[in-house]
Amino acid sequence: MDWDDRLAEQLVEEFFAAHPGSSHPFDDAGTLHDIRHQVEDAKIRLSSEESQTVRIVHEGLVATIELTRGEFETRTLDLLDRAIEITRNALAAAAQRGVPKVDEIILVGGSSRMPAVTDRLIAEFGLQPRLHEPELAVAKGAARYGFDQIYHRMVAAGRVEDAQRLARRTGLSPEQEERLANQSLRPVVPRSVGIMCSDGEYDSVVHLIHGNDPLPAAATATLFTGADNQTSLTVQIVEQAGPTESPDPTANRLVALGSVKLAPAMPAGTPVELTLSMTRGGLLRAEFNPEQGAQPHDFRLRVGNISDADIPAVRDRLAVIKVR
Repeated sequence: MDWDDRLAEQLVEEFFAAHPGSSHPFDDAGTLHDIRHQVEDAKIRLSSEESQTVRIVHEGLVATIELTRGEFETRTLDLLDRAIEITRNALAAAAQRGVPKVDEIILVGGSSRMPAVTDRLIAEFGLQPRLHEPELAVAKGAARYGFDQIYHRMVAAGRVEDAQRLARRTGLSPEQEERLANQSLRPVVPRSVGIMCSDGEYDSVVHLIHGNDPLPAAATATLFTGADNQTSLTVQIVEQAGPTESPDPTANRLVALGSVKLAPAMPAGTPVELTLSMTRGGLLRAEFNPEQGAQPHDFRLRVGNISDADIPAVRDRLAVIKVR
């Protein structure tokens, strides 16, 4: 959930307060689109103004709602706390890798325009953050990363002259191209990935691949059947949802769900090996040990987010993931 979601929640709450007998505004695609558009506009305006008036129309009913910066900051304080915690973790990880201090904090993303973000960063870290193309920085970074990848692949394939021509066409000076040629990009795991485990009473998450591990990465876990003659083994693959790795299931989110058919007449406690691997491009693969009656099978997905509302549909779609 992000800042836009919190504003949308407030608009819906106040609409229901004005029209308690109405259906949910999100049930109508047109109303939902209008709310999302107005939320984005209101968030931007609240970065420079103390209040903003929004008009919601649904099923012929109208609600005029005043949003204030103070209430918005109160409703989203936990999101800002989480962002600060993530920043602390990033600085701690950098320190462990030989970067004891940073010279500057650069803000990107639309929500970084909010005064509360700047004020909190100054208070927490003593640095005046710099706002730099918040709406374009991520897209430009992705484009730059793609260009760097193409350049280095050309060089690795022996197409040095082609790589040099590409660099010149993009306007790189000889000095900039030399820096590009000498730099090394090392992709890492974005968030820890693991499996949901149970001791029969409590559920917990065991992470096999950890955030910031170099890519490609792989790890193997041994699972055990819970009953005699168990015919299948269901696996939930989850990724870290919070700022730090945690075994708490609520601090993780489901990214893949599947089952594997087991060999017959297996006693309780029979081990089955599961190997999770992730490619340099972030493609996740799950493979079971074929010696235990489960042929290798790929879930093949990119690490992403499955919301709680999506889980039933995902279970239905992935029910076909069975290895025979």
